[in-house]
This record gives sequence, structure tokens and C-alpha cells, in this order.
Amino acid sequence: MLRPGMCLLVGALLAAFLGEAAGTTTCFAGNATYPACSDDTACAGGSCTASVGCYCVDPITQCLPSSNVTCDSSTTPCCPEGLYWFPNQTCCSEELNCDPACVTGKETCGYADGDAVCQCNNTAYLHANRSRIAPTVDCRGDVMTVSISKCLLERFQYSASNMHLLENNRTECSGPSYVDIVNNERILFKQVPLQNGWCGTTFSVQGEKVTYTNALYIPPDFDLPIIISSALNMSFSCTYNMTMQTSLQTVLHPLIGTVTLPAINGTGTAQAIMAAYTNDAFTIPYQVGDELTVGSPVYIGIMTTFTDGDNFTLRAERCVAAPSNASYDTTGVPLITDGCALNQDVNAQYVSNGETLEVRFKMDTFVFQDMPEVYIRCDVRLCKKQTPDVCKCSSSRAGRSGGATASLSIGPLDLSVSIDVNSGSSTVVSSLAVLWSSLLVLLSLRLF
Repeated sequence: MLRPGMCLLVGALLAAFLGEAAGTTTCFAGNATYPACSDDTACAGGSCTASVGCYCVDPITQCLPSSNVTCDSSTTPCCPEGLYWFPNQTCCSEELNCDPACVTGKETCGYADGDAVCQCNNTAYLHANRSRIAPTVDCRGDVMTVSISKCLLERFQYSASNMHLLENNRTECSGPSYVDIVNNERILFKQVPLQNGWCGTTFSVQGEKVTYTNALYIPPDFDLPIIISSALNMSFSCTYNMTMQTSLQTVLHPLIGTVTLPAINGTGTAQAIMAAYTNDAFTIPYQVGDELTVGSPVYIGIMTTFTDGDNFTLRAERCVAAPSNASYDTTGVPLITDGCALNQDVNAQYVSNGETLEVRFKMDTFVFQDMPEVYIRCDVRLCKKQTPDVCKCSSSRAGRSGGATASLSIGPLDLSVSIDVNSGSSTVVSSLAVLWSSLLVLLSLRLF
């Protein structure tokens, strides 16, 4: 049987163990310097004010929040200097509290610039190999995401906060995009959009593949008394299958037009992009200076920056080629009607429409008799996927739902080269002159 004194000791140790296991801390009880805000004698009734803190009736003496005096830790510095707020116990403590919690075993909660912050535990990385400092690259969608361990960089005295991409010409090129905990380690992430020239990003094309490349530059920490590492300059890249959109960056002057699509369900907007291609894979864009023969096929692609392909598709309701910019000129040639390519005279055929977030159709080039200009106009919209085939060309408009229609027109198309239409000869004209010889894109938004 345990003696009473031993029982008290065991009870105290058990309570301490249970308290530690439950994540509790010792609240600061207050003293003459920092009395409790609810102490009528020492504080004369204090209060907590947003962005100011907790003070007694006089504006000089700081006080401690108590059960009768609450503190909003999201907007108020609840504790005096040297004490730290524990929201789960609504009290101040002399113990450090990092919120969110530090990585177990890899970090410790420390004091820096008046705040409790997570600091790398150098002991955990004492035997780390320098060769482990290598970025991991995730190639998804329209962005490259490069990541690297924060504490591993600090172990070899690199300045993680001063890392940047190949070109450091704007704010987006510098520092991490965000920080997250992955596999019990704090990781720095840098996101790089697939845009030629963005912070030094370049691309190369090989066959039907396009590769985007950049580099992550990380300098040593020059604030330390001893420099033990040279700057890191680590190249990274992602290779993608060529698409309608990525291929537009492979030429200097692609023939494109853009328009803002109406909002979906009253919120949010997206861009529609229209371009012309020379091949049926829609991966070789036309550009200013190209030549085209009358009667040869031209491939038109329309894509959108809207990303919800699970619930929406892009649909061209109607497309017309006309000698004027009047809305659906009666002398015009319909290319797509009610979502379907119908005109066989110019061999207009739809490849994909209302099935994905891309519209694809082809036509044979032609000119109008004695008409110097040609306009191409397409009405496009985002269409909701409700039932199978509801957005495809065979469905009626009444059975579809989604955003309003945006009218996208390309022109005027100046046919500046003399063409003898009746001679039967095949005449070469420059840069889509049979449909458009100069790229003057008129974008208009017409809601039905």
C-alpha cells in the first residue's frame, strides 16, 4: 500500500502526464505587472479591444484575458509580450505556442521577432546529404509545380525566402507560391504557368510534343557569418502532348481572336479563343506570312479557359462566312447551323462540337464573286451537361441550358490579291487571304 505522500506524488505525476497527453499547457496566473483583466482591485476592470490588446482601465497596464473578459485571437493580440495565446484553453502562457503546429521531429517552436514560429530542427538534418537538394516537378494541367524541402535548404544555409525563377523581373517570379506539409516535412512550392517568357520560361517542340523549361535559383544566406554553399541553379521542365492551345505559342504571329464568354449562373467569366490551323490534328497554327491555295482545307479551333469539363462543354451554335460584317448577311455562307456543319459546297464539316471544352471544324477556302472582304462570325456558349448528347449538334436549343451566347467575329478580311474566280485556276494568296489577308480581329459580345 502506498503512503499518503507517495499517493500525492503519483497523482501529480499522473496528472502531469495526462495533461501533456491531452495537449494542455500551464496558463499564466498573472502578477503585479500583468494582472487579470477581471481583477477589480489590481486592474479596476479591464477589457480587450481588436487590434490593440487587453488593458486595464488605464491605457498603460496590460492585463490577461479571463473567463469574464474574452479575447478574439483572430483580430486581437491577446497576450502581453513574452506570453503566448493558447486558443484551446483561452489563456496566455509562458510556453511557446506555434499555430499551426510544427512538424514533429523536424521542427521546433521558437521565438523570432516577437512571435512564436516553427524553426527547423537542425539536429534532424545533421547527417543529410547535399545531393538530396533537388526539386520535384509536378506536370499537370496548364501549370508546372516545382517543390523543395525548406529545412533541407536551411541545413546547408540557403536563403529559401530569396529563391526565384530564371528571370526575376516581377513579384510573381520570387519566393515560394505556397508552403505545405508533405510526408511530415515542410515543403516550398513554386507554380509556373505554361506561358512562353513567363519569368524566363521557354519551350521547344519535337514532333507532337512541346517541352516547357525554367530554372530555380536559390542563393546562400548572406546574413550568416560563414558561407558554406554556392548558389543553386536547378533547371526543371515538363513535356506535354501538343494541343490546340499550347501549339499557339510555337509560332510568333498566330491568327487568333478572343472574346469573353457570359457568366455561368450569374457568376464567373471565361475567355474563348479562336485560331486557324493547317493540319487536321489542330497543332500547326497559321500565322501572318503563310500562304494558302484556294480550295485547300482550313481547320478552325475554338477553346475556352473555363476548366469545368465535367459539367460543361463549349458549343458553337452558328458560324457564317459573309462579305460584310452585318449580322448574318443574307449573302453569307452558313458553315454551322444549330451546332452542325451543313454546307457541302465549301465542304464544311464539324469535327467536335458540344462534346468537350473545344470546338473543331474544317472548311475548304473560297472567295465571293466581286467581293473584296470576308467576315467569319461564330456564336459560342458554354453548355451544361445534363443528359447524354444534349449539347451535340442533333439536339434542339430548347433542350440545352448554360450561359448566354457570345458572338465572335473575325474581319474585315481584305482580299487584296487579284483573283480570277471564273478562270478555274488555282491562285496562291498570302496569309489566309481567301478568308482573311490581314489579321484585324473584331470581337463583339452579343447576347441572345
